[in-house]
Amino acid sequence: MMNDTPSNRAGYPILRARRLRHNPILRNLARETALTVDDFILPLFVRPGRGVKREIPSMPGNYQLSVDRLVDEVGSAVELGLRAFVLFGIPDRKDASGSSAWDDDGIVQQALRALRETFRDGVLLITDECFCEYTDHGHCGVLSDHGGGKLDVDNDATLPNLARQCVSHAKAGADVVAPSGMLDGMVRAIRDGLDEAGFSRMPILSYAAKYASGFYGPFRDAAESPPQFGDRSSYQMDPGNSDEALREVALDLAEGADMVMVKPALAYLDVVRRVKERFEVPVAAYNVSGEFAMVKAAATKGWIDERRVALEILTCIKRAGADVTIVAIGWMVKKALAAAERLAAENISAEVVDPRTLAPLDVTTIVNSVKKTGRVVLVDQAPRQSSAAAVIAGEIAEHAVGSLHALRMVTALDTPIPYSEPLENYVVPNEEKIVDAVKLVLANEAVAA
Repeated sequence: MMNDTPSNRAGYPILRARRLRHNPILRNLARETALTVDDFILPLFVRPGRGVKREIPSMPGNYQLSVDRLVDEVGSAVELGLRAFVLFGIPDRKDASGSSAWDDDGIVQQALRALRETFRDGVLLITDECFCEYTDHGHCGVLSDHGGGKLDVDNDATLPNLARQCVSHAKAGADVVAPSGMLDGMVRAIRDGLDEAGFSRMPILSYAAKYASGFYGPFRDAAESPPQFGDRSSYQMDPGNSDEALREVALDLAEGADMVMVKPALAYLDVVRRVKERFEVPVAAYNVSGEFAMVKAAATKGWIDERRVALEILTCIKRAGADVTIVAIGWMVKKALAAAERLAAENISAEVVDPRTLAPLDVTTIVNSVKKTGRVVLVDQAPRQSSAAAVIAGEIAEHAVGSLHALRMVTALDTPIPYSEPLENYVVPNEEKIVDAVKLVLANEAVAA
């Protein structure tokens, strides 16, 4: 028998966790959680009009869109590999009950028909089912006096309207309905309504654990839906509760929910994990507007690397147990995900480098580090950073050897675009063009060799 001496015990120095971290290819093999474009649902906001693309001030890079521009936006997203979308409507009229929500010619219904005609079955269309955007008081249903002049959402009076809204959306072409009002019995009312209307195969994604959160502020700008009095704490959950979330999820599943959601995501990853472990059903998490806005604001100040932080957050949401994430990520993050996935499918390892991250650093150090991995380096030359990216791309190319290349993802611009000009006026290459450019460089190198 071996003596139980320190040198014979399991652990350091026999076991070294860092062995799996030194080689980047091995790190990828050992990675437990990886993102793909199939993990995401993109939220989109549709409003009346034509040719409308109105940026949401508190959600840079996201827009209120008229139906025609919505079709264009979905088309651009589809080119990047995104296939799932959740629609929020901003109606041309509001009233006390939110009746335009179930109008068969309502704004979401128009959007559904246009998207279905254009993309057929090539996209998954999810509709948010609530009334806060449609009521003149901004609450999520019909109001009634609960005594002493105190107005609150009348739960049972709202349920038939919710069922009507879902049936109208199903008729217009929705693939999934997603009730978000946190009303008691909402899933049962919707399931009964859909089944009676002949939509028994229509899935329900229930916002089963939706918290009364301070993270929703920018969304209420986007959907033009702030409550005109009070708040929504009488129907949305207390942020201090997680056992209650499990009860809410259990109730919705018993009523017929096919998928459940936790909202918000980032501050509620413990709830995502508990729901996934307890129920073993598909779980969605909503990376909400306030979470998005915090990252954007910090990146604008130069305090964080926006892409790295955004991808880290999304990875952690998935790691916690979310099967899908609703996320208003910026287009360059979408391009990075799509391009990296396309390249990986062809056994080309690539990383995307942001010049705002590189600029303050020693380029030679970065080059030497990347050279060891044999990766392609895509210098993300967003138009606003064109000068910085040109310098960095040149320095990397000067030091590059072997399979290391610097490619400038650029439009033909000699000077940066002023921040006062909208980026939508300029075309940034999509991931297909990036992939083609990488493959061309590698092919030319092979011929030269």
